[in-house]
Amino acid sequence: MSELTLTQLNYLLENFASLDQDTDYFIIDTAAGISRNVTHFLLSAQDIIVVSAPEPPAIIDAYAVIKIVLAEDRNKSIKVLINSADNAEAAQEIFCQINSVVKRFLNQEVEYLGHIERDQYVLQAVRSQMLVTHRFPNAPASRCFRDLAKRIAGCEDSARMAEGPIWEKLFNSWVQ
Repeated sequence: MSELTLTQLNYLLENFASLDQDTDYFIIDTAAGISRNVTHFLLSAQDIIVVSAPEPPAIIDAYAVIKIVLAEDRNKSIKVLINSADNAEAAQEIFCQINSVVKRFLNQEVEYLGHIERDQYVLQAVRSQMLVTHRFPNAPASRCFRDLAKRIAGCEDSARMAEGPIWEKLFNSWVQ
């Protein structure tokens, strides 16, 4: 989805518009890196969750995404999730590195959303084409996903509700 054509974008927007009004969350997993379309998705989002693995290239990519978003909108809410962390302490350390660089060079802060533990059961679930939370509900990653869902649901802020459906914001940004 990093470089969609105008026809593909219009098709996507038409399908967004058909979402049920009872949809609570609409999560878009964008491509790694930054393209014009990824930037549009990010800037149209009410909240942004930047996911980073503990490896240096992933940390650098996470910072680059944060930098680009904040260059466009200093007030954008950005949360960071650390994926494939050895444990909670290691994830917190990676987040602190990212946040420290954001504070130092961008004079902003990002919020820690949590972590997903590195877990052998994730790969097994992928191979069986099932969600890890369904295939292995007691696996460490499954517990992390449930905790993450609770945190996201608890982060709702009705005062920050979007001015309209996301597909309208996306459409307006693409046609300009």
